[in-house]
Amino acid sequence: MARALEVIWDEFEAAFIIGHPEARYFFNVMTGEVLYLSHMDEERTRERVQTKVASDDWAPIPRASTTEGMSEIQTFIDTETDESFQAELTAALSDPIPFRAFMMALVGKADAKKRWSDIREDGIATRMHAFCSTHDITINDERF
Repeated sequence: MARALEVIWDEFEAAFIIGHPEARYFFNVMTGEVLYLSHMDEERTRERVQTKVASDDWAPIPRASTTEGMSEIQTFIDTETDESFQAELTAALSDPIPFRAFMMALVGKADAKKRWSDIREDGIATRMHAFCSTHDITINDERF
């Protein structure tokens, strides 16, 4: 039976959102505590966090892969009904920095931004549930 844990929801959810490539999140599978290790942390802070999370009670929260992120973007593009806008979004993926170009294509398009937000939230929820399943835990929160 899965272990039920209480978490600070905003911290838990933030750990599954794509952020800075050098940032790391860790989850205590016994207590529900979340720790964040930033690329901007001082060396002493980094050492303290790394020592603490070395215990078997701590699991690193995996970052969404580039493949997962691009799959979410493609899912969004596939739902677009305006062929001209769909072509613009597809072209953005050929940019040297595709995510930035994709986001720039959404500027001024409130409906599209809302649909994109919904797709991202679905991806975040999928990663959260997969992580909890892997560690045989469930989260005591109605948003889970």
